[in-house]
Formats: sequence, C-alpha cells, structure tokens
Amino acid sequence: MSRRDGDGGHLLVPALGALRAGKAEEGDHVTSDAAPTAGAYLTRRDAAARCRVSVSTFDRLRRQQRVPLPDAEVGRHVLWNSVTIDRFLEAGGTRGEDVG
Repeated sequence: MSRRDGDGGHLLVPALGALRAGKAEEGDHVTSDAAPTAGAYLTRRDAAARCRVSVSTFDRLRRQQRVPLPDAEVGRHVLWNSVTIDRFLEAGGTRGEDVG
C-alpha cells in the first residue's frame, strides 16, 4: 500500500482515514516528512530524526532493544506513535531502564 514518490526520496503512506475506511486511493497518500502532530505515526526515519540520531544509529539501538518497540506495522514498515518517542525522550532516552 505504501510506495516511493517520483523522486524516490519520501515514503508515501495512505492517509489514516483512507486506511480505516478501507478505501485508500492514489490521491490519499501523505509524505512521511509532513510535520507530525501529537499522536501522529512516525516512520523509522522520522523517529530517528525526532531522537536526533542517524537512521543507522536508531537501527542499532533497535537491535539492542534500547528504544521502544514500534506501535504499528504496515506490511514491512514499522511505525511509532510520536507520543511513544516523546515519552521515551522525556524519560531520558537510552539512559532510562524501561523502554518496552
């Protein structure tokens, strides 16, 4: 359901309303670089940027289970709720003990 835009630079995911209705169509996609609002879902790249680390560092921390588990999966894509990442950072990030 997701695809890359014409430049191949941004992951396009169906708009949430279209997903819920089961009617995702060509014009219903939003780019992942849109400014996230409270409770918005973040891609792996967005979550890494919110943590101010590179994607490779974020991936390494994921393998070490030092960042929260994703809140949702869409196919092979994992998504974090922005609130999950914000709470993780407010709790001290990787200094915190409980990252479940």
